[in-house]
Amino acid sequence: MGKIPHADYTALRASLYLRKRFSEGADRDEIAKLKGEIIWKYSKRGRNISDLCSAGYFETLIKTIFEEKVLSGYTETEIFDTYNLIVEEGTLTVFVSIGMSPDQVRREIEEKIKRNKRYGLHLLYIHGIGRTNIETIRMVIYDLKERYPTMKRITEEYANIISVKLEF
Repeated sequence: MGKIPHADYTALRASLYLRKRFSEGADRDEIAKLKGEIIWKYSKRGRNISDLCSAGYFETLIKTIFEEKVLSGYTETEIFDTYNLIVEEGTLTVFVSIGMSPDQVRREIEEKIKRNKRYGLHLLYIHGIGRTNIETIRMVIYDLKERYPTMKRITEEYANIISVKLEF
């Protein structure tokens, strides 16, 4: 267990290269071109794989979920169902981009919180790059605290990147 579908593996390899170029300081045009190629070749699933990879979630979150489910006795089919939920629907993550309004971000977070609770997943990661996205995420999280008073959050910021883990 622990292998991903072949098409996802090739999308992941392309995404690892994209992440490498980003960390090496490639310009915005090159990054946009590489990401566009991934999306063109692998569609929405490729975009989600690229986003998950760029944020480091394949090595951390997805690997941990796979390992936990294997240790808990889940079948291979059940594990792949969870994997597909994460990759196809992006259920564990919200990636905030410059074109998203605070209301769009809040709606997507709340929809995913509700969906995740139904699947017994009690966490959500929010990720953004750039000052505008960071401010949008901070504002939305602040507003959500009133609606979800027991929700815990862990926020990390570095080099103009924000990552927030919500536990509910």
